[in-house]
Amino acid sequence: MSLSMWIILWVVVLAVAVILEFFTSVFVSIWFVVGSLVTLVVDFIIYFINKDFQFAWYFQATIFSLVSLLSLLFFRPFVVKKFGKNKVSTNVESLIGEEAKVLKKITKMDTGLVKVKGQEWTAITLKSEVLDVDEIVIVKSISGVKLEVEKK
Repeated sequence: MSLSMWIILWVVVLAVAVILEFFTSVFVSIWFVVGSLVTLVVDFIIYFINKDFQFAWYFQATIFSLVSLLSLLFFRPFVVKKFGKNKVSTNVESLIGEEAKVLKKITKMDTGLVKVKGQEWTAITLKSEVLDVDEIVIVKSISGVKLEVEKK
């Protein structure tokens, strides 16, 4: 395969990786974008130096693989830290940390009932405390379909 065909191949790989990243937006193929871009630049440099030079496929594959892997290892933690902070809690996760009102007495041995965000939930306490009706509690975690609560 001639070097100009390799350049076309790396442009296609670059385009596919960009399109995939656009549709996933979870930093899956961005590392292949970097790898194909570096390999494409190396191919361009070689092509303009000597158009008759035959560039071995395994050399190009090695450049692509190493650059993709190194960019994944070195830049992913930074990118995830920078752009991955905007996690929005959904469904029951959003109840953790919320205040709830006790509707039915809760003890270590018996489940009770609480109202949080307008919904009634079965609740338990993991501490040896009695939570009386109308007491305000904090949702600490979720165990199955029960909220684990404790005194505010």
